Amino acid sequence: KLGDKILNDDWQKDARDAFSEFGKNLGDATTQLGGFVKDTVNNVLDNVDWKNVTITVPGLATEKFDHVFDFPDSQATILDVKVANGDVKFKTWDQPGIQVAAAIKLYGKMDAASPLDAFKDRSRIDVTDDHFSFQVPNKRVQADLVISLPKRSYDHVAVRLLNGSADLTGITGKDFYVKSTNGQMNFTHVDGVMIESEGVNGSIKVQGGHTHDLLLTTVNGDVSVDADPATAALKTVNGTVRATYHTDFTTLEGTSMNGNVKVAVPSSIALNGEVRTHFGSIKSRLSEVAEPAKGIKRLELTRPGTGSSEMKLNTTSGNIQLKDSND
Repeated sequence: KLGDKILNDDWQKDARDAFSEFGKNLGDATTQLGGFVKDTVNNVLDNVDWKNVTITVPGLATEKFDHVFDFPDSQATILDVKVANGDVKFKTWDQPGIQVAAAIKLYGKMDAASPLDAFKDRSRIDVTDDHFSFQVPNKRVQADLVISLPKRSYDHVAVRLLNGSADLTGITGKDFYVKSTNGQMNFTHVDGVMIESEGVNGSIKVQGGHTHDLLLTTVNGDVSVDADPATAALKTVNGTVRATYHTDFTTLEGTSMNGNVKVAVPSSIALNGEVRTHFGSIKSRLSEVAEPAKGIKRLELTRPGTGSSEMKLNTTSGNIQLKDSND
């Protein structure tokens, strides 16, 4: 069948080889970024059940329907969601159980008593007292999910998407792992110990919330943070890195190959570190820091103040812009 043969295991090998070759050819000036690109793409590829992935073909018969999955007694604090085609949105509500509102589209003829049965046959849903797993590994299925969660702390939240965006709002937990090959990833007022997010084609945004560690990497897209993590590593190849802090921090690493790096921090905090661009310029409006001379490619940062915040910023072809966040 055409739908079963459009994307097979050979595609995964070809994609991995192409991305690996891309990483090797980034050049001496971007050796570290090249490794990051290859690792990021390989990690995302590894987290998709490729042998079950197909590409939607226009013209195939489709069946659309909505369905609500209720798990009123679930006390799970470990969440595992995997969708090959579709957006996933997490939000909190005032009910004790978990609910999944799904907008489902089935492509092609399927032998089942009903569309819902066809969906269940091609999904893996497993809910226990500790673990909530909702997986749609895409056998000609698109599923846009809105997942409503009780207001409690979650030990581990893992979201893996192939074609789709992830949106997490108002959730409290420990570790968050969110990966998407083609899609945006947004975290709004998410409180946790660590957020790790990886993408290939799509931007990553963190707005508000309290997180100790942020690890955000993408290839084609922006990385934006308006929050106060203690440590942050923000990396992209084709995009802009933006970070706005409102208090002191421990370390900030911001890297872009073909984009700008823009950072704003409070004027009262102490700063140490280095910023560097290979082919762009460095511009600073930081108080207590001398304005860099025109054409300078490297700037050592030393500023007295509260705390001890260390910053390392790097771009190959872009500019670096620094300013006070209360400017």
